[in-house]
Amino acid sequence: EAMSDIIPFAEDAGEILSELDADDAAEIIEQMDADEALEALETLDEETRSEVLELIEDEVKQEIEMLESYGDDEFGSVMSTNFIAISRELSVKGAMRKLIAEAPENDNIYTVFVTDADGAFYGAIDLKELIIARSDKPLEELIYVNFPYVLDKESISENIERIRSYSEELIPVLATDSKKILGVITSHDIVEIVDEELVEDYARLAAL
Repeated sequence: EAMSDIIPFAEDAGEILSELDADDAAEIIEQMDADEALEALETLDEETRSEVLELIEDEVKQEIEMLESYGDDEFGSVMSTNFIAISRELSVKGAMRKLIAEAPENDNIYTVFVTDADGAFYGAIDLKELIIARSDKPLEELIYVNFPYVLDKESISENIERIRSYSEELIPVLATDSKKILGVITSHDIVEIVDEELVEDYARLAAL
């Protein structure tokens, strides 16, 4: 677990992982968020990467492969699968139970997303509002149904002005067809995306 926290910040991540047994490298990567795991795997040579991927549990492997399937300019390529979603049919007490159960595996808990009966995105609840809510208060009253979102296959560059206007800590990334939540982008991700776009715009202007 300690190594899985260190690897995403290591400049020589590939070198570190390559020096470990494939089993150990796979175990470390399994502890990481899928987006960070993908970045770490991309630092490995093809042979080592294939060997490590073979040893990663199926659920984690599927998340990594999903992220890898997106183009560089699609929101799906920059999302994290670290988030908590609850059903709108739960009570406040039931929502808190689910939150407590899933919190140890997720860092992004300050916004809790809500799904409808079909599993599609319905809205979001601020963690603070959920914590202080009375147990007999209807969950529906806590849900912000007009919460912003992006679609997984939407172009980042074409929507840069739109996401710059968002002040939320987390923005859900939805499947284009089903509107189910696939992942999230954080406010930090948005800052990085905007900065990268500005650098690219400056480079294009300089080339003229």
